[in-house]
Amino acid sequence: REIAPLGNLNPAAHTLPTDHLYLNVNTAAGVAVVASVVAPGNLVVTEVSQQTRSGGSPNDGVNYGMRFFPCADVAMYFSHLTSLTAEFAARVGPISSCDPPYTSGGITSTECRKQVNLTLAAGSLIGTAGGPSFPGIDFGGADARVPELAFVNPSRSYGYGQGFGQNHTICPVDYFVPP
Repeated sequence: REIAPLGNLNPAAHTLPTDHLYLNVNTAAGVAVVASVVAPGNLVVTEVSQQTRSGGSPNDGVNYGMRFFPCADVAMYFSHLTSLTAEFAARVGPISSCDPPYTSGGITSTECRKQVNLTLAAGSLIGTAGGPSFPGIDFGGADARVPELAFVNPSRSYGYGQGFGQNHTICPVDYFVPP
């Protein structure tokens, strides 16, 4: 189990430094491990997504994401959860607003999203991470209160002019206290 830090380079998907951590749950030997994912604090979940991939990649199948706020000025997200608990999925309901499929590198992906307004208490079970398709999850965030990062051309960064764009990237684990 490991954490790959902010700024990780992982071509071909990430040819620029990442704005999120990787929380990898599979062992270094590549053994598929499944771990529970819990709310890292008291949260308001505002969006849940479902992505389906096909085309022969090790990442084929369905994975989930969620955008959440521990407070009004801090937006965070998880990506690539391998499952949602039945309870959380029932609270979310059907995720049916989908973007058109796209293909990149021979892999076809479809992304569906649902806007929600759900509160979760710290420690609430959300779903799982890891397994044969995804070694772990992405964990990212932005804080509208922090000074903008120094990009060469800030207007070309994701979310420029919005408080929750790449210009306000933070290390999300710094915002929570271990249990």
